[in-house]
Amino acid sequence: MSGVEPEEFMLKRGVWPSGVTRFECWILQIRKEAEGAWGDLYAFATTLQEYGLPDFEVLNYYTSNSSTSFFMKSFVATRVFRDAEGRLGKLILMDGTLKRRIGSVNAVERIFASEEERAVALRDVFGMAFDDEEIRGIEGRAVALKKET
Repeated sequence: MSGVEPEEFMLKRGVWPSGVTRFECWILQIRKEAEGAWGDLYAFATTLQEYGLPDFEVLNYYTSNSSTSFFMKSFVATRVFRDAEGRLGKLILMDGTLKRRIGSVNAVERIFASEEERAVALRDVFGMAFDDEEIRGIEGRAVALKKET
């Protein structure tokens, strides 16, 4: 499977290597360069299971509250776009840096000095709007931009 060039995806059957429990699953892997290393992205159970709202509430709670969750350590937003020449690319906001990736070329678009600046980018680039109270809600969290003193 291909993604935003030169990304490739592969689905393989295996044992999810991280976490408390190990389980048989399908693993979606990604590599960002044609000859690059494959990295695990997501795992899917091999048995058909029906999930209800309480299951998703627990999963979302872990993702947004556990100190071991990637999303508690890093601020991430991505958007796929098509440029004027028709090529697929990605806009990636990681912590305080907005990058544009087309092919294997990453270009820094902007580095944010404040939550207010980052919130403007979330609105203008990703279509996500937040009020002042929501913007202040990130203060004191590990993903908050560090204020220069």
